[in-house]
Amino acid sequence: MFPLAGLLRVRTVEAETRAAAATAAARRLERTEARRGLVVAQLTESVSVPVDSASLAAVAAARASASSMMAGLDERLRADARASEQARLEERGARQRVRVVEKLAERHDLARTSERARGDQRDADELTGTHGAASHLAAETLAATNGDPR
Repeated sequence: MFPLAGLLRVRTVEAETRAAAATAAARRLERTEARRGLVVAQLTESVSVPVDSASLAAVAAARASASSMMAGLDERLRADARASEQARLEERGARQRVRVVEKLAERHDLARTSERARGDQRDADELTGTHGAASHLAAETLAATNGDPR
């Protein structure tokens, strides 16, 4: 059993959580970009030509409001972009931490496989050595019973 299996599970869960957070941040950024695009489209479509001072004041107020709304959307877009980038960096770091423990697990498995192979080879050598010694003893015994002075 890999001694760091628990750590690997924790790091894997952390990486999955970070991936979900990065996906959610990317979706928020996409929604904000879409919302900003809609506002820009609506503002460019609604061009009013003032005919008197009241309509001129209304157009000016609307433009000031739209300008303020665009500034807010732009700030929100920048904040969402920063959050999305941060979430991607955290996800990448979490995946790297998982990979480090996975490499340790691979080395552990390789070491265990090598140790088993050495043990199997040792067992095979012992059997061969024991069998070889028994065969040699049997040959000497047979030679002695046949009068062969080996």
